[in-house]
Amino acid sequence: MSEPKYHHFVPVFYLKHFVGKKPQGHIWTYDSKSGDVWSSLPENTACVKDYYSIKNKDGKRLNDIEKFFSRVESDAAPIYENLLRGVLPTEGTQERFDFSLFLALMVLRTQSMRCFVAEIHRILAQILIDTYRTIPEAFDTLINRIEEKTGDKFNKEDREYLYKLLENPSWLTIHVPKKNMLLPVFTNLIEIAKIFDCMKWSVVNAIHGFFITSDNPVIKILDPKFTRANNRGFLNENIEIIFPLSSYRALLMTWYDQVPDILEVFNEDAWSVNKVLAANSEQYLYAHLEDKRIKRLAKKFNHPNSRIIVQGFCSEVQVKGEWPRR
Repeated sequence: MSEPKYHHFVPVFYLKHFVGKKPQGHIWTYDSKSGDVWSSLPENTACVKDYYSIKNKDGKRLNDIEKFFSRVESDAAPIYENLLRGVLPTEGTQERFDFSLFLALMVLRTQSMRCFVAEIHRILAQILIDTYRTIPEAFDTLINRIEEKTGDKFNKEDREYLYKLLENPSWLTIHVPKKNMLLPVFTNLIEIAKIFDCMKWSVVNAIHGFFITSDNPVIKILDPKFTRANNRGFLNENIEIIFPLSSYRALLMTWYDQVPDILEVFNEDAWSVNKVLAANSEQYLYAHLEDKRIKRLAKKFNHPNSRIIVQGFCSEVQVKGEWPRR
């Protein structure tokens, strides 16, 4: 039996809860980078060829990660349907932890997380470049290592030329292996799931208005006055985490036990959630309908100045070309 070559960075079973009637069974995609808007079946949405596959030593593509994601989604599916009916999983049960694991996976499997990892590599590269540029001994050590590895010899003129390149590293391209991109998924998955499992859960019903979703659908809402003094990520006691379940339902997680199990919101509050979803998206918004307001949202929260470009297996930092030759 052949394995699927196209992997979904947003699960199909999740996207199916955001389909509409025009066209029937389709979901609308809003591309913030190109400005394009189109509808498609969930099976043909948010997918990239071999997005999670990794090659082994023999060059064979392994889909073990995609299979693991599918198992997590299957375990979460029954709880998901209950949440849509307003039934919360009982605290301390396997069902609740299974869905917490799914939520953690929805945080870590995204393109945003890949860009975050790429940004860390960019920062480390910049630190190294600054070190080589400002400390002559470090630069000499770098050149000596290159000579040892390649067998080439650099004369004084070559060394001066290479040193000048460090003053403007716009030529630099950093390729981050896919396995490095996916490493946070497996190093942080359980810990984030444990945090979600301990929080207070509530189902939010949009009485008027609707929810969209995105390629980064687990969003954090935190009053700016609480971010500087005590920024503990998901553990911040003032944080609100929202995950759209469908066009008219969302899951709210907080550290306040007083929050009711069922909440109702109206158009303005629902649209405020949509704005945060758009602001935290990497490139794509998804909705059950074609709507000019969503298109404006996508355009407003486009990130044209991002230095990170994610392409297939790796992220590229400030792609300007190859190593300059004299």
